[in-house]
Amino acid sequence: MKKNGFTLIEMMIVVAIIAILASIAIPSYQQYIRQAAAKSAAGDLVSLSLFFEQQLQRRLTYTFATDSPTETTATTKALVTGWAPSRPDFTYQATWTNNTYTLTAISTKFTCTLTLNSANDRTARGAGCGFTTW
Repeated sequence: MKKNGFTLIEMMIVVAIIAILASIAIPSYQQYIRQAAAKSAAGDLVSLSLFFEQQLQRRLTYTFATDSPTETTATTKALVTGWAPSRPDFTYQATWTNNTYTLTAISTKFTCTLTLNSANDRTARGAGCGFTTW
């Protein structure tokens, strides 16, 4: 007598194989997502640095007409017309003097801090970044 269908053992083997594959793929995918977010934030810092360099060309200083030489994400958006961060899971900070500036992106979801300054020194700190230089 021939029976159709799967036995319980066959189903359990398939479920075990899928669980093993998922346990390998999911952490790798999560690291890929974190690294993509960090690269996107790095692009945001580069676009902000272009604004600061244009400021230097126009006024021969990095100083703006604001009272504070330290800006957060919300005030940086107001300071730089047309700029908006591409990643909501990063906060951005701009600090400057007459001759220098430092731009920082800090992740709110994982351990990653990106920094770019007027000397074009670029650093990435934290295991969540997935890279150390950019």
